Amino acid sequence: MVELPDNWDGEAATAISETTWQRAADFVLRSSAELCNRFQVSPGVPDLAPVPDGSVDIDWRLNGHELIVNVPKDQSAPAAYYGDDGAGSRSIKGKLDLNAPNQWLFFWLTE
Repeated sequence: MVELPDNWDGEAATAISETTWQRAADFVLRSSAELCNRFQVSPGVPDLAPVPDGSVDIDWRLNGHELIVNVPKDQSAPAAYYGDDGAGSRSIKGKLDLNAPNQWLFFWLTE
């Protein structure tokens, strides 16, 4: 993903920086390890995808739920998240600090 050049989508996409990729990977590893070690809960393995604005989407799907966390290119900006239960009855949306404990977000995913 970090080897994608500017305009990787043919529509003026921004390249994914090593820093943005590392922040996304660190969030996945830290969150997964915390949930597994401390709470014996596995959020599963997410898909990571480049976004044309230079950010990275982390997409978890588990138990019919989907959770997308967008790691922005701007290191000072909070990450955005959106999740739904697959049935259209419950969804969550907001901003979060990637460095803070965010276990509640994964408990929602694993319900």
